[in-house]
Amino acid sequence: MYNNNNNNNGNRDFVNPQQKKFFLISRAFKIGNILATIILISVIGKYFLG
Repeated sequence: MYNNNNNNNGNRDFVNPQQKKFFLISRAFKIGNILATIILISVIGKYFLG
């Protein structure tokens, strides 16, 4: 049975370091994509609105 007591402190338990590395890289890509989308929308808005 899965022990759910460790999930409330914000520390994720990874099976191995590669899993943690992949998780951090994928999270960085998600944040980067969101920021790039916001910047792109603002640039396009400035271009069309003057």
